[in-house]
Amino acid sequence: MKWSYFSELGRKSFHLLIIVVLISYYYIEKAYGKQAAMFCLLIVFFIFLFIEYLRLEYNWKIPFFWRIIRPEEKGKLLGSFYTLCGIIIALAVFDFRIVLTALLMCAFGDSTAAIIRIKFGKRRFFHIKSLEGTGAELVVNLVIGFFVLSNAYQIIAMALTSALVETLSIKINDNLTAPLFAGAVGQIIAFFI
Repeated sequence: MKWSYFSELGRKSFHLLIIVVLISYYYIEKAYGKQAAMFCLLIVFFIFLFIEYLRLEYNWKIPFFWRIIRPEEKGKLLGSFYTLCGIIIALAVFDFRIVLTALLMCAFGDSTAAIIRIKFGKRRFFHIKSLEGTGAELVVNLVIGFFVLSNAYQIIAMALTSALVETLSIKINDNLTAPLFAGAVGQIIAFFI
């Protein structure tokens, strides 16, 4: 199967699950506390881990989902697994608004970059990804930052960090690195403002 623009679009639609996870976490934390909310996330994590185990060890094809797996991911852990790891670590360490900003940047910025890169990407950025995709991601990250946070330094630093880490991550999955680096930068700035 040839990888296409529509395959990537379907794949990136799963980034919207980040919003569902964050909303669920928020309400569980408000009702039962942080420990209960983290425990629920860990249950989801172990379910994902078990599904990945079945997929990788026994070549289990999950209906519909196996069609949106990139060819290079067939024998590796999926990006959604790394996203969930990033969510759990970020929620354990950073303030919620910083986590929200970093994860929304990851969800929408990364998706925008991939779609623009496939459709319009012509100029390479650091010989890795397209300048058009990275630029589009940066714009989306800034818009998200200004909706969620109020400090311009924090917004700009997080947006740049997320875009650069996503662009430069090759060996380590950017669904893990981008929100954690962006969140760390945002949290460090929060300590000084």
